[in-house]
Amino acid sequence: MNKIFINSMALFVLSIMATNLWGQYCVTAGPSSTFDSNTEGVTLAGDAGTTIAYTGCTAGGVSGVEDLTATQIVNVTASSSYTADVQFGTCGGNYAGAGEAWIDWNQNDIFEASESLGTWTGTPPSTLSSFAFTVPANALTGTTRMRVMQEEKGTLPLD
Repeated sequence: MNKIFINSMALFVLSIMATNLWGQYCVTAGPSSTFDSNTEGVTLAGDAGTTIAYTGCTAGGVSGVEDLTATQIVNVTASSSYTADVQFGTCGGNYAGAGEAWIDWNQNDIFEASESLGTWTGTPPSTLSSFAFTVPANALTGTTRMRVMQEEKGTLPLD
């Protein structure tokens, strides 16, 4: 079982049948203003009733990076399929940008292009982005991280 966490730059944790995913390796970055573009929400239903249910911009915007690995955890199973729903948006100003979500299946602390769940570009408010994925059969078991990133004026690929 894997666990996943989220961050805005949000990190979440996934726990894959003996693997946990959680979010965010960055300690700096993210929005510099609470009025900037932000990830508005992330949901992911996992195994045994576990769920990531993140809502951003609840008390204004978010500045910096959010590390949600202690509170947003979901269990997933190797070779099983899931969908992560991400609402890229804004806590105030509507500025074009790009967004992406990754899961660090090999737990090497690097979110590689091969671990991307999907991308988004546009100007918020935007439609919900649904990223369907299957947990790789060879995903390492234990705690794994998920990153969700939105970059104002950003272009793909994000890093």
